[in-house]
Amino acid sequence: MRRFTLLLLATWLFVQPAALAMEFRSGDDVVIPAGTVIDDDLYVAGRDVRIEGTVTGDLVVAGGDVTITGDVRQDLIAAGGDLTLRGRVGQSIRAAGGTLKLSGTVGRDVLLAGGDISQESDAKVAGDGAYAGGNVTIAGRVGEAMIAGGDVTLRGTMGPTNIQAGELTVEEATRLNGPLVYTSTSTADIATGAVITGGVTHHAKPARKPGVPGSRWAWWAAMILASLLSAAVLSLLLPKAAERVTSEIERQPLVALLIGFAIVVGLPIALLFLAITVVGIPLAVTLFGLYVLTWHVGWLASGLALGDFILSRRFTFKSLRSRLLAAVALGIPLLLLLQVIPFIGWLIAFLAVCVGFGGIALAVVGRRPLEAQSAASPVEA
Repeated sequence: MRRFTLLLLATWLFVQPAALAMEFRSGDDVVIPAGTVIDDDLYVAGRDVRIEGTVTGDLVVAGGDVTITGDVRQDLIAAGGDLTLRGRVGQSIRAAGGTLKLSGTVGRDVLLAGGDISQESDAKVAGDGAYAGGNVTIAGRVGEAMIAGGDVTLRGTMGPTNIQAGELTVEEATRLNGPLVYTSTSTADIATGAVITGGVTHHAKPARKPGVPGSRWAWWAAMILASLLSAAVLSLLLPKAAERVTSEIERQPLVALLIGFAIVVGLPIALLFLAITVVGIPLAVTLFGLYVLTWHVGWLASGLALGDFILSRRFTFKSLRSRLLAAVALGIPLLLLLQVIPFIGWLIAFLAVCVGFGGIALAVVGRRPLEAQSAASPVEA
């Protein structure tokens, strides 16, 4: 396991040399004040994060409330509960959150995902935009746009636009320099003053066919049973490792989210660069397969940590294995239940995978060598 971890790290460093120069900050409240210049990539994790200064490299941030009003010269990757992006980003934005507001200037593309997404009227995106959320409102300027959401509202200037929505409203201030193609169950509400130069095409969303009675419940029961079984087996086979992972997640959840988010987003890019070398294709394919399989393990780790966080503060267990099995029995079904929430369930699942990845990484990095552990324990005759 340690050799595999070192191999992943070596691959990452080989294809991402810029990652060697970075600065890391964490805490309950993290502030980069106006006038401060971070001449590196910056990684931030905190409950309340405010970036008011300048970051000359990439900015990777995870937090409860994240507000960015400063200048990010390269890419911005962000995850959190409430994200407010009012500054300037030189290249692209990749962000996911419960509530997400964009009102700044972006030099290239944006990819935003969340429960409520609002691109304000003073937002300027030089490239294209991809948006997915429960309620999506797009104003300001953006190039070609791809949007998926429950309720979608347009009131800005954009290029060709493709939309999948439950309800679509195109307000009077909208100007589309290209066609509007949308898929929905009902006809869009398009104001008479809206300008659409390429015409409008509506694809009616087909009505859902009635399934076999009880098939959906059977599928969920199978998912719960399989997840419970796999988590229980891992906990019984590797109780110490499971305890380390859950402890790291409970001790520093935002740091785990930040590290996991960077791994989930960055590792496929690293493997792509490795595959470009041609010689590295077999290694890249093998590592990508392991990466995909590890998604489920990361998700299970988050469910285990969730159950342990709730139970360990109320009950005392006689053994570590009984504590882990109880955490599995509570945390896994609860995490599956949260994923049923409309529009944001998929976001909860994604963030759970990120937290699990981060917890595993923290546990691996923080583990002492076996020799040190042996030397620290007394030897009985």
